[in-house]
Amino acid sequence: MATKLVGLDYDHPAFVSRITLTIETCLQFLAAGAGHGVLSVACRGLIGPQLWDIRSWYIPGRISQNIVIDLLINGRASWKSFSSRVYRDYQLHYGNHPSPSRLLCLESLRLCGFWFSKWLLSRHTTTFSRPLRWMTSDPSPLLSGLYLAVIFWGLFRMLPEVTAISSSSLTLPKVIARIVGVTAQVDIQMQQERLAAGVLRLVVPANPIALYQYTAIRTPRTIRLLRIDSTQGTALCSLETVNLDDAVDFWAVSYRWGSEEKPVALRITNASNQDAGYIPITTNCAAAVVALIPIGVRYLWIDAICINQDDLAEKALQVPLMGRIYSQASLVTGHLYTESQFSFGLLIHRMVQTFANGKKYNFDSGGSFLIYRALSEFLQNDYFQRAWIVQEMVLAKSFLLMHGKDCIYFDHLMMIASAQSKDQILPMGPDGGYFQKWSKGVPKGWKVQEWSQFILSIFAFRERATVIKKLRLSIQDTSRRLTVAEIVDHNMMFGAGNPRDQVYALLSLASDSAAEELQPNYDSEVSNKEIFTKISWYYLHKGNRLNLFLGAGLAPRFSESQTPKTPGLSSWVFDFAYGPARDYTLENWAADIERNRPAQLDCHLLPSYLSVSGTTIDKVAFIGPQIIHEGDVNFSATAWLPFMAKTIVLLLDETQKMVKKSVSDPYQDGEAREEAYWRMMLMDRHCNQTPAPIEAKDLFLKFCNWNRGMNSNPSTQPIDFSVLDGGPMEQHIHLGTDSIVNSVTKIWIPYTFVILESGYMGWSPHGVQVGDVFCLFDGCIVPFVLRPSADEDTFSLWGDGYVHGFMPGQKLGIEGKSKECFKLV
Repeated sequence: MATKLVGLDYDHPAFVSRITLTIETCLQFLAAGAGHGVLSVACRGLIGPQLWDIRSWYIPGRISQNIVIDLLINGRASWKSFSSRVYRDYQLHYGNHPSPSRLLCLESLRLCGFWFSKWLLSRHTTTFSRPLRWMTSDPSPLLSGLYLAVIFWGLFRMLPEVTAISSSSLTLPKVIARIVGVTAQVDIQMQQERLAAGVLRLVVPANPIALYQYTAIRTPRTIRLLRIDSTQGTALCSLETVNLDDAVDFWAVSYRWGSEEKPVALRITNASNQDAGYIPITTNCAAAVVALIPIGVRYLWIDAICINQDDLAEKALQVPLMGRIYSQASLVTGHLYTESQFSFGLLIHRMVQTFANGKKYNFDSGGSFLIYRALSEFLQNDYFQRAWIVQEMVLAKSFLLMHGKDCIYFDHLMMIASAQSKDQILPMGPDGGYFQKWSKGVPKGWKVQEWSQFILSIFAFRERATVIKKLRLSIQDTSRRLTVAEIVDHNMMFGAGNPRDQVYALLSLASDSAAEELQPNYDSEVSNKEIFTKISWYYLHKGNRLNLFLGAGLAPRFSESQTPKTPGLSSWVFDFAYGPARDYTLENWAADIERNRPAQLDCHLLPSYLSVSGTTIDKVAFIGPQIIHEGDVNFSATAWLPFMAKTIVLLLDETQKMVKKSVSDPYQDGEAREEAYWRMMLMDRHCNQTPAPIEAKDLFLKFCNWNRGMNSNPSTQPIDFSVLDGGPMEQHIHLGTDSIVNSVTKIWIPYTFVILESGYMGWSPHGVQVGDVFCLFDGCIVPFVLRPSADEDTFSLWGDGYVHGFMPGQKLGIEGKSKECFKLV
């Protein structure tokens, strides 16, 4: 079994990178014991008769000096060995708490190091006191005490830290552990190559293989498991059919299929260990099998092997079981195929250790920047963007990622992403300040690229981690379980090879997984258009949710001139093949209300269109500038701030000119035009308050003035909040500033400023044209933008919008307008 390779880690499956970690832990305790022995000998030589005689003040009788010293040193060391910090370190780095017997073994190693070093140096006790004797032949107790304190401090500073992961300094135990770890890695890699040669073979067209003949599965809770028997340097693979309720302990393998080509075949044997045929598999699947065979795992579940991919009826039965499979597996291993030789597992351990100690991690605190770049590429791996991976991350009891030589807890990555959101990762030392301050005066290109890529990759990963956290909470509390529509709405950044899997991969997590309209259907004769329309109409008609409707529309994403669509798909249908109409989590708070409440849309589905009742607000008369276009996002970190300042000032200048020319003062609802303008720019929301408090105006104007200053003088520095004392005022200003910046990134960038014919100001999705219609559907509180057809008999849904004066809590301008029926195609 794998535990034989690791030694101390008996309770959890182990991988190659854990060998180094375990050896290092043992050497840490051994080296610490040796250091304590040196300290004991030093104390014996330094505590002379004058100091020792003082013991009679508080120690009665005659007690051996050596006994007292050894008891004090070993008592403190033993207390530290069994401290809560060691327990915490094991939980962080091994995934389980150490048993008392394991800690006793480690403490025995420390005592062995202690007695060995003490025996080795017992004849040299006077060595440590020679500098003191050189100064004076008869030192006073005060001088001896000061000298002793200095020696103690120096020795304690040199001792290795007794934790699973030591400090960032390079120590002898670490060097030895690396050497031993590399040796073990080479040995396991040789095992992988030897065992793989016995179970895998290349598929050569000129030499066809005998395909394995599956026995069809037609019962609801039956699955197959891949059994691996590794003996005497050979491996045999067989398939066993079991009932999921009575299945033995097994591991589930999570991986990205990658290319659909299957150049490798897995040899399957029968009960008599005779060849039963071959199963063609992808390169990524083969790499996962090769990596796991030497570990000693007995039973695996791999979708490409354990499900007959050519049997659509079997797939329809097995897909709904996948959530149960991943939740029941004793371990889920995520295999990320890579040819990279960089190892960043210990870097992640150091970061996690730093956060657990309540400290901030400094980007400059060691390690090659190539390792940071490799970690950035790892966080951006396509594996984390796949829809099927979501349920595996959410449901797994324990989820470990295998990447080259590294084995990483997924929860550790989530911890790092969370720390970045709390500003616990700094670009340099503790006094480094903000990135702009840090980069000032730094040679161009030095570390800026690595830091920018590192932070951007963590930011993108944090978006996915937020989805996972929310889904885990919903799974734990059945009353809070989300529907498929809600999960898809939060799941914007994930994808799937088959667009239908955007729904089917989430069924095990959803509260409405039993709905007939959502059941897996891989029939090629049924088009994606039919599937998508059926699911979207289900939520409007029966599912009682508007999440998919809010994600539909023809509006292009801000980074694309035209959003691709499934051929023939209606504008009101959510396109699972290409995702939502826009690739931003927008700031339209009215749309967020619609997302979180039961749908009340009055609509009817007819053969050629969707009929929705509502009221026209007005047509678009004037359109503002789009501040960011396709290709503008490819800026370096140092050029981004000046570019944003320039584009923001352009938007402010153009919109203010439009408002002065086409908007009346006072505004349509009676408020001052200036007041309506700044509220409009923030969608009348600040720090989660609607309507926005009056203090938002002051911060908004300061933000505008700072951007004007940055535009005219690029050397202008942002406001330095570090001058504040860290009290409530600093936190209040930070929250307010973050809210303003949030409005810029989630309103000004993905929306376009418009003025309607009646003088109302609003925000519309990009691509809006003069003559487009803002309307308010019955039962909705968020306005929508419609594109009329040539004869204006039908409309295309463009997307959600905002009109200042027509939102909840504002004076409604819809009163007195007549109802009508909108035909959406």
